[in-house]
Amino acid sequence: MGRRFESCRAHHDFNTLQTYSSKTCVQLRLRLLRLLRHHRLRPRIFSIAVSPSSVSTQVGATTSPVTVSLNPVNGFTGTATITVSGFPLGINSSPASSFTVSAGATQQVTFSASAAAGTFSVAFQGVSGTHSHSASATLTVTPPQVHTWFRRVTIRGISRLPSIARSATTEP
Repeated sequence: MGRRFESCRAHHDFNTLQTYSSKTCVQLRLRLLRLLRHHRLRPRIFSIAVSPSSVSTQVGATTSPVTVSLNPVNGFTGTATITVSGFPLGINSSPASSFTVSAGATQQVTFSASAAAGTFSVAFQGVSGTHSHSASATLTVTPPQVHTWFRRVTIRGISRLPSIARSATTEP
């Protein structure tokens, strides 16, 4: 194939499309164009995966870790800066909102909730050069448990409940 290609190259201009008289030269030209087009259309990029897709905790506690994976696509070998967003004040991520992950590596992220309760969609966005990809997870924060107890009062052998109940908040 090398000799045929060289002979076609000597007789034809490969920078412009021309009418070729040799069927072999046309086939080689088309094969070369397909290979070049295939290589150019497949950029080296990455994808992001988050596991598990849902975590929960109670106010005053920390979640189990969420694993963020940076998966290389088409031979990507760089790093990406991951930004975590979508949660309100009162919830913190560890590591902080922006961190770097290398291709093929993972990073564990935990969330601690000091005040906010609710269900939030947390976005993980990775940027490397001009490429940007994202993934999301659901974070559920429940309020602390409230326990109410009554103290029985016995007066002259009669047991009764007081009219005022006492409440306490228990935190882990």
